[in-house]
This record gives sequence, C-alpha cells and structure tokens, in this order.
Amino acid sequence: MEPELEPSLEPPEESDPSLTLDLGITIVIGVGALEAVEGLVVVVEVAVVLAAGAVVVVEGEALVDEVEGRAL
Repeated sequence: MEPELEPSLEPPEESDPSLTLDLGITIVIGVGALEAVEGLVVVVEVAVVLAAGAVVVVEGEALVDEVEGRAL
C-alpha cells in the first residue's frame, strides 16, 4: 500500500493589485516580486484581469527593474 499525499495546509499566496493600465487591464503581481532586489531574476505569477472579467494567469521569469516591482 503506497502512502497518500496529504493536501498542503499552507494558505494560497495573496496577490496585491499593483498596476492598472489605461486599457482597463489590471495586472496582479505576487507580493514576493514586489519585495525583490533590483537585477534579480524571479519567477512570478501574473494574473491579468481583462475588462470583460476573464482572468488569465501566466507564470514565468521576470527581471526586476526597480525595487517597487516593475518587471521587464
């Protein structure tokens, strides 16, 4: 009999709305990316909320350009 994996008890990461574009698109970046050091390459999860209400989640690497969290 194989041991079963128990579900994680950790709460999901909270997101902080950080940018609102003129086109009505809100970009939500995890708090960890906002606390990153300049020049650091971090893995971020970005949720793009479209004006129509659809949510698209993209994971990838981003180079932090400023400590405030703007990523290139």
